[in-house]
Amino acid sequence: MNIRRVVEVGRHEFAFTARRPMLWVLVALLGLLVWGLSAGGVTISSGGSQVGGTEAHITSQFSQALTLSVTILTLYGFFLAVAAGMAVIRDDEHKLGEILHATLLTPAEYIWGKFLAIMGAFAGVVTLHLTMAAFFNHALADAASADYIGPFSLANYAVPALAFGMPVIIFLGG
Repeated sequence: MNIRRVVEVGRHEFAFTARRPMLWVLVALLGLLVWGLSAGGVTISSGGSQVGGTEAHITSQFSQALTLSVTILTLYGFFLAVAAGMAVIRDDEHKLGEILHATLLTPAEYIWGKFLAIMGAFAGVVTLHLTMAAFFNHALADAASADYIGPFSLANYAVPALAFGMPVIIFLGG
């Protein structure tokens, strides 16, 4: 397998995916969602807090893990299925198969390039999602939100994304 060919296929697919309006609609939906979560107008419930005692801050790793798990499985799942599923179908509609068979590009290089490009694009969306969440939760917080917004810690956002978010994205994209 030639890594240069994988990177070239991935570069073209990543550029196409990053320009798709569908991806930016997902980013806009995520922005509205995290804004609503930070303002308190949107909630993702997981049962009553009467049993467990004190409730965790919405910026804790536990709350972020719950929010990311639900968001990635529902919102990301739809958009990722469309982006990953249509990549090869789009090339088939454009009759790219005949051109690819005339080159040294192997099917493995082609598929890995497409897959890694889609994963890279959605890793960028996750990064934007977490950046917007941190911004709305901490930069736009007021005194009234001090009860449910804790101190900023990058680990509170990165650890749940790596532990719960990225494996689901890789699974759904595959």
